[in-house]
Amino acid sequence: MLLLALGSLLAMMVMAGNASASHVRPANATPMNMSLVPAFTPCAAPDGKHGTPLAANSCSSVSQVSNWLTIGTPEVNGLGSVSQAAVKLRVFCNQTYPYAASNPTHPSQLTGVQPPCSNASGLPAGDQEDVSIEVCAGGRCQFPTGPAPAGTTDTRCKVATGVGTPCNSGAATPYNGLVVGTATIQITDHYNALTGSPPGCSTTTSCTGTVAPLPFSVGAVCSAGNCKYLTTADAVVPDTVKENKKAVVEIGQLLVFDGGASGTAIDNPLNPGKCPPACVANVAGGATQFAVQGIFLP
Repeated sequence: MLLLALGSLLAMMVMAGNASASHVRPANATPMNMSLVPAFTPCAAPDGKHGTPLAANSCSSVSQVSNWLTIGTPEVNGLGSVSQAAVKLRVFCNQTYPYAASNPTHPSQLTGVQPPCSNASGLPAGDQEDVSIEVCAGGRCQFPTGPAPAGTTDTRCKVATGVGTPCNSGAATPYNGLVVGTATIQITDHYNALTGSPPGCSTTTSCTGTVAPLPFSVGAVCSAGNCKYLTTADAVVPDTVKENKKAVVEIGQLLVFDGGASGTAIDNPLNPGKCPPACVANVAGGATQFAVQGIFLP
């Protein structure tokens, strides 16, 4: 299974710096690890009850939300149960500065230096802070130690699709296409322009404020059924991560969407032409939810 926020995906931009007004914040909140499980259709017409003590209504008709992707499960599709997908977010000093044109889409040689960032490497200080977004498998991630560890997300086709599509070889075959992870984030930081210029701040985005919840999406490439992928928040939307703004980023539940029958996604309008990783799920084109942040109890 995969992902990308991610997303949504900046829930750890805890930055040091000065500001005239402030808000409560932790000393540290990184890394963040999220396991992924298949997404199932909610129970709408109960015909049974769950066992005690959580004796809620239940439905005997069990179905995945995704129309296109699945994972191996012996008693369902005869395939081994080997999926161990997860997403990891980590605040770090991105020394592939600058974040824009010369920055790789999915960097493989990023350093693991933690903020506060400096110019010890000869790079400009003040714009190195970033958040790595990695799809991992087997409980182990590549960044920052590398190389990519063993393990698989075991992302497979649920049904056969047309010629030239990722699932044209038939059901249960390894998936070669895009998936998109998205989460709703809420940022509270020192990077807001408030009307009326409240005392202690200006209209030049130096005020403390809480941003209205917004989605943050990240696209990832799956190859031979394995969706391991590494990128950063600034590669998804350039200059997203600001230093010295004391950003507390709340992250909602991570949802992972398939690429529909075509195995594709659409460009993020904030960074067009850079999908992946700057992708948005093409729900209008048939993309459905494949996985969700959760745990598995054997």
